[in-house]
Amino acid sequence: MRCIQRQIEFQNVNARFAQNAELTSLSVFYYELAVSLLFLTAIALL
Repeated sequence: MRCIQRQIEFQNVNARFAQNAELTSLSVFYYELAVSLLFLTAIALL
């Protein structure tokens, strides 16, 4: 019984890490997009 409980807990932790990794990837993408747009705007204003 204890082995099954550990396996379920391990699966739950893995699922949370996977979700966090996806959110982090999206955050990095949006950050880089924003920086790129700011850079292009600054060049256009010159």
